[in-house]
Amino acid sequence: SIKTSVKSPLRVSVCNEAPRYVGRYIAGVNLKKTVPPLIKERLKLSDTKVIDPIVDITNYVLLELGQPLHAFDADKLEGNLQVRFAKEKEKITLLDENKLSLDEKSLVIADQKKPVALAGIMGGLETGISSKSQSIYLESAFFKPEVIRGRARKFSLQTDASTRFERGVDFELQTLAIERASLLIHESIGGEFSPVQEFSKKSSIPKNKDISLNFKNVNKILGTEFSKPFIRRNLKSLGLVNSQLTGDAIKVKVPSWRFDLKIEADLIEEIARLVGYNNLPQLSLIHISEPT
Repeated sequence: SIKTSVKSPLRVSVCNEAPRYVGRYIAGVNLKKTVPPLIKERLKLSDTKVIDPIVDITNYVLLELGQPLHAFDADKLEGNLQVRFAKEKEKITLLDENKLSLDEKSLVIADQKKPVALAGIMGGLETGISSKSQSIYLESAFFKPEVIRGRARKFSLQTDASTRFERGVDFELQTLAIERASLLIHESIGGEFSPVQEFSKKSSIPKNKDISLNFKNVNKILGTEFSKPFIRRNLKSLGLVNSQLTGDAIKVKVPSWRFDLKIEADLIEEIARLVGYNNLPQLSLIHISEPT
């Protein structure tokens, strides 16, 4: 972990639609430096443009972990931050110089005077970092997909961040992502780091769910003769922890990164995917045994 030597001057208030917001204040950064050649090369191979060390590192972590990050020029922020819905016809100029007139369905990050980012989509130009920036505030947040979904298209925008948030992001990934980015920043351009701050609405953070699966339903639907141990091994390979086994049914705990799994049919589909759709019988009357 990185040694912390400064105190963050910022706090963040969040709403239910942004139940987890993790931030870190970093002072004394030198944005005239560059990231290591390995990061540059991997970004280029991923068809990602190399811009400046902070943007490069946040893009790199997005590719590594799937968590979008954003950095504000901390010296340009006026007071504490808040995640809220915009006021009707509130204005913001984005990093691409696109000027927007917002509505009350637009989730924004705002300081005490103005919106500074369109949440989950793009940061504002006024608080964007440049080669002259000396301190930054790095954010790593979880926004509910339904709040971000459709907002980018409404304003004719589509960014890597909006694509990720619309489809869903692991709601336990934020601290790991900001720690990873901090390490890369420390190694590449130095700086003095505050402790990581987390602001959350715990009642609105999704919960890891349990799903019950009946072994007989797997074979009935897929037309197979898979044994219980085989099915359990497949579930375990997906990171699904067996929490309870009763007769012909098993209850598994779904990890945060598999937020797409909701019901028994989702688990059966995952087993079919692991076995290979081409290895399944075309008719339920035809049975196949476990792959060797």
